[in-house]
Amino acid sequence: MIIYYSAWISSLLGVSQFVVGAPSPANCSGSCATFFMPGGLEIARQFGSNLNATLLQGGLFDNTQAVLLNNAPGTGITFWTPPSSFSFDFDSDCKTYGPILGGAMQICLSPGNEDVTIGESPSRILSMRGANFTGWSICPSYNYNNGVNGTCLSNTTWTKSINQQTSLSFYRQNTTTAYDRQNFSIVSVNPTSETQSYMVEPSYYWAIWDKLFTLTNDTNNEVMVQSFVFQLGWYLRLYQDYFSDDQQSPSNLLRNFIAVPIQFYTTALQFSNASLQLELPGSGLFPIPSELVTTASSADIVARFKAKQWTWISFTAIASFLILRAAFLVLSLLFRNSPQIIPSAFPEIHSIGLTQCGASGDITTLSDFARIKSLATASTWKIARTMQNRKGTLVKVECQEHETQHFIFVLSPSESENQHPPEISS
Repeated sequence: MIIYYSAWISSLLGVSQFVVGAPSPANCSGSCATFFMPGGLEIARQFGSNLNATLLQGGLFDNTQAVLLNNAPGTGITFWTPPSSFSFDFDSDCKTYGPILGGAMQICLSPGNEDVTIGESPSRILSMRGANFTGWSICPSYNYNNGVNGTCLSNTTWTKSINQQTSLSFYRQNTTTAYDRQNFSIVSVNPTSETQSYMVEPSYYWAIWDKLFTLTNDTNNEVMVQSFVFQLGWYLRLYQDYFSDDQQSPSNLLRNFIAVPIQFYTTALQFSNASLQLELPGSGLFPIPSELVTTASSADIVARFKAKQWTWISFTAIASFLILRAAFLVLSLLFRNSPQIIPSAFPEIHSIGLTQCGASGDITTLSDFARIKSLATASTWKIARTMQNRKGTLVKVECQEHETQHFIFVLSPSESENQHPPEISS
């Protein structure tokens, strides 16, 4: 048990093989976070008289991308900041463990006395038969004194305050969970039942913690207990002494501390079953509960787009508008009358020439100039050389035959053209 705490107390709720984030209730505030633990692919065992074979043995799922555990029970935990009115009864809610290597720590656990409802919409409501409250305090450095002549138990003023605390509630829910076959991470979790809140009896946690922090005559146990207490104490004193403004990191440690027995209680059941069957074959002692029996199947992983409703509605509307607009432009080009001028290879001349309204009198438009100089299909270089040193202005011209008005660029005639004005028809 100590090995599990040492291995996972710093990271459990962030490990994708075992935990996935879940939506928190709408009205849950104050560092509110919800985590769902469907179990884990490594924990699942092949059903039989002796649970010593995992699903990954025997080649059942060697050639598959994902493994589905169908309609299997899981546990959710919601953490949030306790109300300001709450306080622990240090005499009945708390225990002090130590001295261990000169250090000590206090752990508190209190059950709520009233039912708690968090959330508004039916799908986001959590109703609990009383929330649990937990917290801890570590013997500070000035008492600990690096474990030499420490005064953690003779000067207990530090036990009258709590370093970190949290409220928590539990719920059960059956889900079909897909795991990646290569790295065992959770790919998706699909609920197959409604959530059902429950309350963990404080006596269960106290039984675990009493064993976790109690030294015995066994040398191996003594080494493991001392190692874990030193590790935990060093971490908490580090943030107490040097990073006192960071309360989130030690609070995350407290959340993991609570979650470890929830995540690995199935492993404890399997170990009890397997060890008893090994010593007493066929005895039927300590059977696995029937609700933990499920089926597994293979699946392929296919990436898909997933978004909120307003996102895909907006995307569909914009994409549809652009497609219809493009189709309208193409159809309008197909059914419009052919232009009455020769299309030019020079885009600027061609665009202005599309007005289809020639000038009259002694002015020359850019499109007229192009036709006079035979520039309709000329290269850009020839057009630039021909128009060199020509001047012009932008004027508004009324096209009477089409009853339209256009802003066109009018070229000033050269001296030779003033002497012999060209004849241009409108």
